[in-house]
Amino acid sequence: EFQEKVNEELANAFGNLVSRVLKFINSKNSAVIPTPNMSLLTHFDQNVLKDIEEIPQRIGTLLENFEFREAIRYLREIAFLGNKYVDTVKMWNLKPGTEEFNTKVYIATQIVFTLGLAMYPFMPKSSQNILKMLGYSEDFIKSVSWDQIGKITVKTNSKISEEIEPLFTKIPDEVIEAQINKLKFSAQKENIDIENVDEVIDIEYFKKVDLRVAKVKEAHRMPKSRKLIKLIVDIGGIDKQIIAGIGEHYEPEEIVGKDIIVVNNLKPAKIMGETSYGMLLAAKDGDNFVLLSVDKTVSSGAKVS
Repeated sequence: EFQEKVNEELANAFGNLVSRVLKFINSKNSAVIPTPNMSLLTHFDQNVLKDIEEIPQRIGTLLENFEFREAIRYLREIAFLGNKYVDTVKMWNLKPGTEEFNTKVYIATQIVFTLGLAMYPFMPKSSQNILKMLGYSEDFIKSVSWDQIGKITVKTNSKISEEIEPLFTKIPDEVIEAQINKLKFSAQKENIDIENVDEVIDIEYFKKVDLRVAKVKEAHRMPKSRKLIKLIVDIGGIDKQIIAGIGEHYEPEEIVGKDIIVVNNLKPAKIMGETSYGMLLAAKDGDNFVLLSVDKTVSSGAKVS
């Protein structure tokens, strides 16, 4: 799809219009933008110029409302309108030196000029390339306000560049295939990296877990258990009881006053007759067992993300 977008829309629509009009001026009018006779405008010519004046204003309104996809659609309309105009007036059959030639070629050039200006917010480099080929400086676009686009006219009886470079290059199949293979390789690497993960979750699932900083206020061993410790923790001014299996690694007095990380929205569970309203987090590496904490002072109840 990306290849089609580049080849069909950028290269064929935008690039083709710019190339065919400017190369035509080079070969048929000594690289000079002709001066039109506006009294010879047909109804079709007038409608095209009206559309070219109105479309940039629609694009501007859409950009102000952050409707970028629709704005690009209208930018494409300028290119499609230009190619349709060239085909409709059969520009290649016009006789150089005639007023009809001068007028039709001028209108085609005006479309290219307007396209170059309107393209700037989306493809600034391509915009500057079009204007440069039309004989304008790179800084010219900075002197044009958006309200002027479509109304400001291309300068006539002026030379354009004799070197008309392709605006966009079509992407060949082999380049796309190489990128696909590269992506496949990256995907394979990602799969290797998560082979040892028990279960992969997405970010939305993770957001459901409410992790908080809790200060341990009290800690006591559970009767008849060497593993279980009953903790009372402060989570943002609310005391909660948590039963944790940390008795083989910590003495109760070691953890009183500590700021630890707990799961605050865990479903309550009965453990040896006592209700646990959360779960503390710890890291285990072999026999090494460490409670997760914070390395700087932070208020109890602070959200962990």
